Amino acid sequence: MGDTLPNGNRGLAEYPFHLTLWHGLALILGLALLGWGIWYYRKQRALRAAQKPKDPPLVVCQKQIEALTPALPFAKPEQVHYYYQLGLMFREFLEELYGFQATDLTLRELKKPLSRHISLGPQTLEEILQFFERSEMIKFSEDQASLEHAQRDHQNVCSWVRALMPSHTSQATSPASI
Repeated sequence: MGDTLPNGNRGLAEYPFHLTLWHGLALILGLALLGWGIWYYRKQRALRAAQKPKDPPLVVCQKQIEALTPALPFAKPEQVHYYYQLGLMFREFLEELYGFQATDLTLRELKKPLSRHISLGPQTLEEILQFFERSEMIKFSEDQASLEHAQRDHQNVCSWVRALMPSHTSQATSPASI
């Protein structure tokens, strides 16, 4: 018997190792891509779950107004800045609540829409208008405000905001509902 080769007379049979190698690399790459996709999906799902629902714009305005505090020492530049911020935030709240451009109106132009929309009574309406007038006097003239006056004005604005806030919005953000 002569030479016998395991795969016939032509020698060893060639196996397509190059195809097996490419299949193995593709499988590894596919598994890596699948693992990354699962990791990314879980990460995004966790981020979405961790995000708090956004507050309605009225609640955001209310929180900004309540968080505002005057800078100390309460000299003229701080007074101007404080009353500017407080008046602007209250106007933005009125804009969100009633839909008219309160931030674009002068005090004279603001009186008509306020008297049409605010239903807290004529005395409260007059107090709101006096606040806006006092605010403009402090911002644009030599009038000064004491820290006590500023704090009282802040308390008044906060109470007006709470009184004007629609009941369904304030209930949604009350501590009992959380």
